[in-house]
Amino acid sequence: MKTPAPLVFNGGEWLGTYALPFFFAGLLGVTVIVGLAVWAIQRNAWTNALLIRLAILVFAIAASLFAVIAGGIGVDRPEALLDQSLSTAVGLHTSGGVLQVFRWITDLGDPKLLTVWCVIFGIILIARREYVLAGGWVIAIAGNATLNRVLKATFERARPIHEQAFHAQGWSFPSGHTSGAIVTYGMLAYLAVHYLPAKWHATVMMIAAALVFTIGCSRIFLQLHYLSDVLAGWATGIAWLTLCITATELLYRRYNGRASPKI
Repeated sequence: MKTPAPLVFNGGEWLGTYALPFFFAGLLGVTVIVGLAVWAIQRNAWTNALLIRLAILVFAIAASLFAVIAGGIGVDRPEALLDQSLSTAVGLHTSGGVLQVFRWITDLGDPKLLTVWCVIFGIILIARREYVLAGGWVIAIAGNATLNRVLKATFERARPIHEQAFHAQGWSFPSGHTSGAIVTYGMLAYLAVHYLPAKWHATVMMIAAALVFTIGCSRIFLQLHYLSDVLAGWATGIAWLTLCITATELLYRRYNGRASPKI
């Protein structure tokens, strides 16, 4: 009598099957964490020394996460197999209506749109004579775009191959929509701290966090990127955003003789 093959738990298939509930749980978690972080920051005075220490910690964590992810994307590696099974399962268990919603959302991370935001807000900041903020804003967005192109050319990872209705050109790792959204909308939230009343700061930060999380996840649901591509995009985006906000804030304090309003 033939022995039946043992059942093997496929983590990628399981995650893909319940991808939408996991997305909403993650969205809620990210939003709450950011809200609590803003609440904690508002109760403390952030000196230059403390700001630099925090920036170093966040950058180190993000860079280490990217290194770990990058080391696992090789063919036949467990992470790569999980990527593939998750992507396939997402395509099988996500309705067309949900995909269309994510199609609209993913356009908010399109490089062309982010370039438009870069030019518009850069002009506005220059017109207001906020030269330090304008420089930080432009360097953050342009620098991230350059960094992403370099990383894509370095790893040359092909995109997921499926019979999906949505397509994208170029290499897959890391996700440019994801890192671009983090840097652009993260910097936009940082700028909002300078101009909006303190009571709106937490709301702005939570909206920005929800937006960049959703844009990143949209790339997975549309099968345009693997999970590791998006995680790497979040990691590189956070690392670069941390450097840009820290440098901009320190320069702003130096040339304006005061700190920016507390988050």
